[in-house]
Amino acid sequence: MKPVIIDIDTIVSDEKGKLSVAENGKIPFQIKRVFWTHDLPEDTTRGYHAHRETFQILIALSGTIHVELEDAEGHMFKFKLDSADKGLLIPPQYWHVMYYKKNVIQLVLASHEYNEADYLRRYNDFKEYWKNKQ
Repeated sequence: MKPVIIDIDTIVSDEKGKLSVAENGKIPFQIKRVFWTHDLPEDTTRGYHAHRETFQILIALSGTIHVELEDAEGHMFKFKLDSADKGLLIPPQYWHVMYYKKNVIQLVLASHEYNEADYLRRYNDFKEYWKNKQ
């Protein structure tokens, strides 16, 4: 599976604003963990890891996030998140780096609960792990 931008359902959109919702059954995995990053200094960079099993959907609730992904074969993918009704589906097996601009609030929906053993935090470990899985 490749990373892709997905639409987050907007069930109300009127003069009072929008209401968007992510529900189990409407996204490609059961949500087991939700977390967010906020109050980030401008031009902060985070990520620098991959997951063994966890799928994630990244949503920019506010501000702009540039995301760079790399698969084990070295294919690069770049995305810009700047809308609360769009999410980036990141499957396992992708090294990801996020670049945050001003006033970013990022919401993440994850398929697994936090488990440090799921993380590949060193780039060379990421490349070697997925090379050996093929």
